[in-house]
Amino acid sequence: MAKKKWNAVMRDARWIYQNRERFAYLWGSNGECPRTYAEAKALVERCWAMNPAHFQESVINRGHTKDELARHITGKICYDCSSFVCAVTQSEGDIYHLKVVKDYNSSMLNAVMINVTTPALGTWSNVLWVEGHVAIDVASGMAIDFANEFIDCRQYIIVGENPVCRFTRSGQLPWVDYEGALNV
Repeated sequence: MAKKKWNAVMRDARWIYQNRERFAYLWGSNGECPRTYAEAKALVERCWAMNPAHFQESVINRGHTKDELARHITGKICYDCSSFVCAVTQSEGDIYHLKVVKDYNSSMLNAVMINVTTPALGTWSNVLWVEGHVAIDVASGMAIDFANEFIDCRQYIIVGENPVCRFTRSGQLPWVDYEGALNV
């Protein structure tokens, strides 16, 4: 796989955020786009079967149902936090068709990160990591991620007094070319 330039990673992450109504978070998904309710229901069932405890906490305990989730994702491109990071860091070319070339979960992404530092000292387009979650540093103390079911794609401040997520590590992926990347 050719190395993707850091500025293309930022472009793709920002484009997804700017078009966030086209995307949905679904734990265990990898860029699937269920076009019909039946396809969405089948995708929800497949992902739910892989981690029922996650869906109990993030869907049922928050007052939602499987059917609501299936309706929510119908017609949207679905990622979870790690597949979003994989898609924006691995895909080359057409930003309208970002693909997960090789799937890594958040722990696997953490394990392959190089030039690891703190989020406050990180470099633009670095991966931000905290146990069980990853995001992309998009400069000026901001991150973009896929949060959880019904929150989907969001952008937020990662440094300061009350960050949305308290990331513990910032690092680079070996398949991204960070030459010329700027520090936070």
